[in-house]
Amino acid sequence: MSGTIPEEARAIISLSGDDRLRVLTVEGPLTLSTLFPFQEAWRAEKGPVLIFDLMGVPYADSSAMGSIVNAHVSRQNSGRKMAVVAQERVRKVMGITNVASLFPLFHTLEEAKSSFGS
Repeated sequence: MSGTIPEEARAIISLSGDDRLRVLTVEGPLTLSTLFPFQEAWRAEKGPVLIFDLMGVPYADSSAMGSIVNAHVSRQNSGRKMAVVAQERVRKVMGITNVASLFPLFHTLEEAKSSFGS
């Protein structure tokens, strides 16, 4: 068995935006096997607003939900804001786990950005 992660199990993480509002975009599953680069990325973001764009995430597990909650708590404790944009399947997981009530959750990136005045 190889030590590489199969292509379908990888997540591509990218950042965009400016000093005031950053967007962390994830493409691919957000699970325990892809969690560490995701955590490193959001922990490194120190700007006032961070939006997680999860529209390209087909599924997310409980470790992903835990990391998103940790991001929310960390940012809230330091006076920074966070929001999430997610497709329906991930939104359902957030609803079932009661994570969706913790932070603003949007259907589109445009809605999220405009809520912060961008």
